[in-house]
Amino acid sequence: MPVTIEDDVWIAGDVVINPGVTIGEGSVIGSGSVVTKSIPKNVVALGNPCSVHREITEKDKNDWEAMYEAYQASIE
Repeated sequence: MPVTIEDDVWIAGDVVINPGVTIGEGSVIGSGSVVTKSIPKNVVALGNPCSVHREITEKDKNDWEAMYEAYQASIE
């Protein structure tokens, strides 16, 4: 059974993903997680077994973009 990882997913280190699992678009999987079931899109999921911790909000996306822009300006 395949593992499906959709677009814009971030997977931290030492994560185990079992066969047949789908990780939804835009989700983040925390370090050391063991993914035993599919994860929906735009969530932060972590643990053993991996479960949804919270949704990723529009505010999270805006904050990340602002931090990234500040970083880019600092290295120019």
